[in-house]
Amino acid sequence: MLLSKKQVIGFTLIEMIIVMIILGILAGSLAQFASLSFQVYRKVEQSTNLTYLADTVLQQMTRHIRLAAPNSTRITHSGTIVALEFHKSGYPVSYLCNLNTGQITYHTNYPPSPIQKTVLSGGNLLVNQVSACDFTVVPSTATRGELVKLMITLTDIQSDVSITLFQQIVVRRQS
Repeated sequence: MLLSKKQVIGFTLIEMIIVMIILGILAGSLAQFASLSFQVYRKVEQSTNLTYLADTVLQQMTRHIRLAAPNSTRITHSGTIVALEFHKSGYPVSYLCNLNTGQITYHTNYPPSPIQKTVLSGGNLLVNQVSACDFTVVPSTATRGELVKLMITLTDIQSDVSITLFQQIVVRRQS
């Protein structure tokens, strides 16, 4: 059997272009899948961070409310500021939720004044991504106490991730 002098083994230009197109389509699909996975990961991470922040604030508030003096818990609404106030070990404690600044601050050991309800400066910043908050005290005759309801919503503005946590605490009243 005779072989021709110019028998070439290899790929033609058309075959090489077709392979490159197929590899490009596969690489594009893989990149979109990886990008979508990364976006989902970031949203879950941001949601977890917001949940951790909100839960930390609510746990601190719950601990302090449980140590509050009986019949001392009150809620004050003043425009976009909601204040949770009570007495603990003889000194006043306030949690201020300011929706204008998006902050919840903790105040303690300030001079008590019946006029000064939500006009406290400074304080310890607890969280600064608050988009909504609601504090409620509901007297209950069945449990001889009061039910304190705390609700805060945190929002990450950059990614539009929002989380709302709700906590209820039963506080005994003095007989």
